[in-house]
Amino acid sequence: MHACSKLPLLLVLLAAAVLSSNVATAAENKRVLALIGTSAVQDSHSQFFSSLQEAGFSVDIKAAKDKDLKLKDYDTFLYDSLIIFAPKASKFGGDISSEAILDFVDSGKNLLLAASSDASDAIRSLALECGVELDDKGTAVYDHFSYQTAGGATDPTLIATAAVVESQAIFGGSPPQAPVLFKGVAATVPSSSELVTVALSAEATAYSHDPRKAMPEPPSLPVGATAAIVSLVQARNNARVMVAGSLDMFSNELFDAAVTVAASGAEFAKSGNKDFATAVALWTLGDRGVLQVGNLTHHLVSDPGVVPSLYR
Repeated sequence: MHACSKLPLLLVLLAAAVLSSNVATAAENKRVLALIGTSAVQDSHSQFFSSLQEAGFSVDIKAAKDKDLKLKDYDTFLYDSLIIFAPKASKFGGDISSEAILDFVDSGKNLLLAASSDASDAIRSLALECGVELDDKGTAVYDHFSYQTAGGATDPTLIATAAVVESQAIFGGSPPQAPVLFKGVAATVPSSSELVTVALSAEATAYSHDPRKAMPEPPSLPVGATAAIVSLVQARNNARVMVAGSLDMFSNELFDAAVTVAASGAEFAKSGNKDFATAVALWTLGDRGVLQVGNLTHHLVSDPGVVPSLYR
């Protein structure tokens, strides 16, 4: 059993703040290793990586199959957080394996995992270990009402959703003001996954479907709000995990895209992707929703003037 799958729920996203026993200051725990599936991702997702760097993170971007990869040197971890933007990766280079990644999370480190409709079994297994079950390979989220039509787009798998969790701990007072564009795979959160909170779900008109297969009656795949597309995990050991069903949602293209919602005709100059993706990533990497403790003092009740070192 791993930290993701065995600890009680500590994530209270609907409250004003998430309390964590992590007492590190905001300036610490900023070392991030980002594994990318292809070299093009570094350019196509540059705005996302830049937003982390602007928040003070040191982001080391490497190929997922780099033969020199390692998360720790002897017993010392080299990074505080791991981003995997390689949804098709069946294995990783160097000393990184699925077991090493789960050990990383078990040690209280953070993981941001981006999947896709054709995500590998290795990526799916990692998500499942953290309580998020990705839908079958080949499935995608469809919505024939709430999808992107700006610029003449007609793809019902490029959905536009505003079903964002209400959380001041994640978004402060500035939740995304425009729909988030998403193209990828849905997930279900088993009832036993009490650690998981859905940060972004599909609209009521959405459904998950494999176009190569006939639609079952009644539908057995995720539909509407049950289609979790971004899920967040908080463990008692302070590890945080995000499982996103789309790598595209973090891309420059969708960050900058104007949005027109098919059914309603509502128009937005820019999608909510950048605001949403940056906020949930900063939460996942431990930069938001963290209770910080400082200036601790103590003294004898009977004599506040006694120096602590004299009675400890």
